[in-house]
Amino acid sequence: MSILIKNTTIITQNKKRKILKNTDVFIEKNVISKIGRLDVKAEFEIDGSNKILMPGLINTHTHSATSILKGYGDDMRLSAWLEKRIWPVEAKLTPEYTKNAALLSMIEMIKSGTTTFNDMYFFMESVCDAAQLIGMRANLSYGVIDLFDSVKAKKEIIATEKFIDYVAKVNDSKIRATVGPHAIYTCSKKTLIAAKKIADKNKIMMHLHISETKKEVDECISQHKMRPVEYLEKMGVLGKNVIFAHACHLTKKEIEILKKYNVKIAHCPTSNMKLATGGVIDWPNMQKYGVCVSLGTDGSASNNNLDMFEEMKMATLLQKHAREDTTVMTASETLDMATLGGANALGLNAGRIEIGALGDLILLDANDIALIPTNDIVSNIVYSANGSCVDTVIIDGKIVMRDGVILTVDEDAIKKKCKKIAKKLCVK
Repeated sequence: MSILIKNTTIITQNKKRKILKNTDVFIEKNVISKIGRLDVKAEFEIDGSNKILMPGLINTHTHSATSILKGYGDDMRLSAWLEKRIWPVEAKLTPEYTKNAALLSMIEMIKSGTTTFNDMYFFMESVCDAAQLIGMRANLSYGVIDLFDSVKAKKEIIATEKFIDYVAKVNDSKIRATVGPHAIYTCSKKTLIAAKKIADKNKIMMHLHISETKKEVDECISQHKMRPVEYLEKMGVLGKNVIFAHACHLTKKEIEILKKYNVKIAHCPTSNMKLATGGVIDWPNMQKYGVCVSLGTDGSASNNNLDMFEEMKMATLLQKHAREDTTVMTASETLDMATLGGANALGLNAGRIEIGALGDLILLDANDIALIPTNDIVSNIVYSANGSCVDTVIIDGKIVMRDGVILTVDEDAIKKKCKKIAKKLCVK
């Protein structure tokens, strides 16, 4: 397939962060092959005038199948929310429910400009099938939880290896398996070490939650006489193929350790605020030490949407408020997190519009009220835009949404199914 986008404004996200006007982009197969004033023929031609072309957004931490839990148990204490709302519903999930719930999230992500997501949950074979069906790029991990039970631990490791084999057999270059030990408070030391060995053996990533709450940190200190990052370093499971979700309660020493091992961070500001985790990611020190920070929405149960434009705004406003400094985390730095940061975190040749980069792009409607006037396009994208500004989405060189319409699945049918699933499962 080839796509020619004509006469558009381009937010390149290249090294110089150039913004190009009245420029064409040619996508051949699944990569960008030409940029400039072009005289080429393509199978599909898109009029890019009155549009803004930018890299697709990369959501580095979510739980896509939790879409059916949206609005179910809001404004509750975390423990009550988990025990009375989330866990009872999760116990009733099936592969079919999970597939449809994940598809609902993927529709939402595509419609709000996300082209890649990093996911952790259960029945991940179903999520893999959903991602392949709709055409999204995805890093997927089976959520390993052993609750310090050796018998359960063995089963979880087997399930992880089985899922890795499943993804390999699917043989879709857009979909990659990841190892997903949930957290240090749900996984034993032995399981965490085994998870890292599996990730290293298969040359894939490891994805886990870390230092999301103060309680988690306090318990780690009480039990192990060290903080979470120090605990993981001691057991030898840190590395460049590791991505931590949250990391709200880190010391300067822990941030230095992250840099030492090139560990990546998925920052989820909206979820952290909604669940009142009490911590704000230490962006100034992460920036100082050159730690790779990306953005994630977390799941719909704790956000409650998957709009990465909203996540960008929340990220920068939270930093400004917490630091009492209007200059911290600029619009440009925030956009970097949602594009280049995500690509770096997941090891993708994406997040920018350059020759040779993956054809994962989105077009915004420049006439959308949120983007007028354009005194500063990047500022508008971070502080003013929202998912409804997205007009067209291209993933891996294929158009998956055009003029706001999803082309790869029946959106209405999936919505209808998910309404029925939520009605059946989410009973108060």
